[in-house]
Amino acid sequence: MKSCIIAFAMYSKIPMPKVEWNEKNMKYVICYFPLIGVVIAALELLVFFICEQLQIGSLLRGILLTIVPIMITGGIHMDGFLDTVDARNSYADREKKLEILKDPHAGAFAIIKGIVYCLLQVGFFSEVTFSGLVFLSVVFVFSRALSGFALANFKGAKETGLLASFAGGADKKVVSFAMIGYGIVGLIGLFGLLFYSGMQMENLILIVGICISCLLTFAYYHFFSYREFHGITGDIAGYFLQLVELTTLITCVIIEKVGPWFF
Repeated sequence: MKSCIIAFAMYSKIPMPKVEWNEKNMKYVICYFPLIGVVIAALELLVFFICEQLQIGSLLRGILLTIVPIMITGGIHMDGFLDTVDARNSYADREKKLEILKDPHAGAFAIIKGIVYCLLQVGFFSEVTFSGLVFLSVVFVFSRALSGFALANFKGAKETGLLASFAGGADKKVVSFAMIGYGIVGLIGLFGLLFYSGMQMENLILIVGICISCLLTFAYYHFFSYREFHGITGDIAGYFLQLVELTTLITCVIIEKVGPWFF
């Protein structure tokens, strides 16, 4: 329970009681990281439902759906996204990029691409249907499960920092199995929704598209982090989480738009 409290205290803005951050409590913190995704998914569905009941327009609905994850996490992953964008767009050597990741100031590329990212999320959230969002909501768990699996199995780009602290104190074998477990439960949930929806082919393609998008983004995460940084950091992990949630959202909307042409 203390590990769960630390996970929510670290990766969300949900008020938590104070517990000691000792070696014992830190060992399984990452195992509870995907549960924050469960909270975000539930709130996203609730916000969409309320917007429909109040007949709120799609633009405002898209804005609200974009804001929910940032409000729950406090923007910790978006911060990593912006820092990583600055570092990658510097086209400097590895050491310089790692220095940029530590710099608290936001560069021009971070601001530009942060705006582009948010506009894309607002736009695509404005187009997603409630049915599509139900399937998509599992991604908030998948993204954190994949991030946790990477923490336990990818090489760290540096020996200090927040991610290094969590990785060093974690039971990596248990974390890996826990993340795989979240993935399996998520897949069972997706196919349960497919069965409940009447085994519609469009929904099956939606599930396949979401899973492929997650895995391809995860593979890209491994590729660029090792090539450019020789491993991962907390900021790069945040970059991945934001990226996978955007790519799956885009995939979901495209499948929903294109699907009626074929089915």
